[in-house]
Amino acid sequence: MTDLSLPFVFGLLTCVFVLSLALTRVMITLGPRLGLMDEPDERRVHETPIPRAGGIAIWLSFLTVAWLGRLFLPECVEGSHCRQLHVFTFASAILMVVGFIDDRSGMRALLKLGGQIAAALLYFILDPSLREMSIFGIEVP
Repeated sequence: MTDLSLPFVFGLLTCVFVLSLALTRVMITLGPRLGLMDEPDERRVHETPIPRAGGIAIWLSFLTVAWLGRLFLPECVEGSHCRQLHVFTFASAILMVVGFIDDRSGMRALLKLGGQIAAALLYFILDPSLREMSIFGIEVP
């Protein structure tokens, strides 16, 4: 891995922060238009409807930085998971669609769980690096 300077890393993190703030602001505006509103009820602490689209902004920010890093700084972004970024993108998109549908119109728990399991299985099947891994130095087949 290339040795990165502190100003470069700080600049990169600042750009990511600004991107996530900007996308969050966009999603606050788009949330109501997409029907992604959390209505107040007896289980909620808020008293007015609030948008539920913040996760989309964070997901888009992360993917933007990951793909741009892979494209423009391949020597700094290494590892098997970076090589499988397309697999992560596809599997996480499934999770985002499931979450979007659930936030917009509600979804039965078993159906939501099925979507989450499908995304995890897809990731496991398409990413051969998951066949052997270590957790805290202990090999897990």
